[in-house]
Amino acid sequence: YKTPDGESVGHGIGRRDILYRSAPVLYKQRVYAAGTDAPSQEQDHDLYETDLTTDQTRQINDPTLNIERLSPDRLAEDPEHILYFVGSTRYANGQTGDYALYRLDISKRHPTAKDIERIISFDVSDQLYAFSSDTVYYAKGIANSRRLYRLGQSEPIEPNGRLIYLYNDQGYIIAGFGETAANDTRLLVLDQNGQEVFRSADMAQRPQIDHDRLFYITKDGRSYLVPLQ
Repeated sequence: YKTPDGESVGHGIGRRDILYRSAPVLYKQRVYAAGTDAPSQEQDHDLYETDLTTDQTRQINDPTLNIERLSPDRLAEDPEHILYFVGSTRYANGQTGDYALYRLDISKRHPTAKDIERIISFDVSDQLYAFSSDTVYYAKGIANSRRLYRLGQSEPIEPNGRLIYLYNDQGYIIAGFGETAANDTRLLVLDQNGQEVFRSADMAQRPQIDHDRLFYITKDGRSYLVPLQ
């Protein structure tokens, strides 16, 4: 690419025959992204690493593992440089299934398929997860029975809470629950240490965090700004 005065400001990287289907993850002099070298196979994706020093691109995953998507909320402060992604198994008949959450330590130079670790099995419809520091939070169950879990614990965080959304915003875990008689918590916020910093019965629309402040709008149009520290 060039500026109007002709100065070069950028260039393509890696293999030109790959169509990428995810936001890239940049770590030091390496870029990681999911893509395909077979445009006709729109559902089949592999995990690629491009070395920015050599401009060489290589496939990391085993061919039997299909990359569904990279995590959209990978933490910039992740101390172990762990890349999370949802994957599925490619079967001989061309179909995919057996969904799971995987992680890959990209701090080691040129990781391989043997370094990819499967950590949580997913149903097709319950692929909600988020992570803060080295803790993973995820949904378990389908449709109206999804519950919020912390990796390594067998009991849900809210036993009667029907999880409807889950994501990370500036290091805080934000979880929203359905409006049910069995649970009066609709909005739960946890800090990086997994400690509860806010709980409300409000049905909140896409809560947001900014400088340790929580902002949300309720379904009846009221707005709130809550300091978390």
